[in-house]
Amino acid sequence: MALRYIPACLSRIATLLAFVVIGLLAISPVSAQTTTTQDPKGDLKTSLTSLSALYTREVERLEKQQLQSKELYQDGLISRIEFENGEKALADARAKVDQVAKDIAAANQPVAQEDSLGLVGADRPWSTGNSRVDGLIRYYAGKYGVDPYLVYCTMSQESVLVPVRPVRRERKG
Repeated sequence: MALRYIPACLSRIATLLAFVVIGLLAISPVSAQTTTTQDPKGDLKTSLTSLSALYTREVERLEKQQLQSKELYQDGLISRIEFENGEKALADARAKVDQVAKDIAAANQPVAQEDSLGLVGADRPWSTGNSRVDGLIRYYAGKYGVDPYLVYCTMSQESVLVPVRPVRRERKG
């Protein structure tokens, strides 16, 4: 009779042990979650540099493979389509290397400076051609904490800066 209760007792003990382990894991601090990066731009540069090295090795590998493919194509052992696919893969890999180089150059550029309101790009030269409208844009953008250049761009997109532009029914905005 006592043997029938042993599996039930073991399953209860296993369940209790599982709850204890889960509780301990939930309470213990996880070091991976608490780490903070001090220099995100430096991390970006580091990852872009490693990505560039990876892509460069891929280009070198594809160049060697393409040289072998060229010899095999000249000997008639592979088709023209296979040879052209290798050329395309090599061109794509080179494009990736170029794109990462552009991303690295962009990461090395200084960050745009903020103006006194904390708005980026407020110092860009812009004009509607009407000094009264420009003044109103600057006044209300400053009043509501919006970048005046953003207001100008929105106005130019929506109305092409024509003050009395007729509104058509099919236009949505």
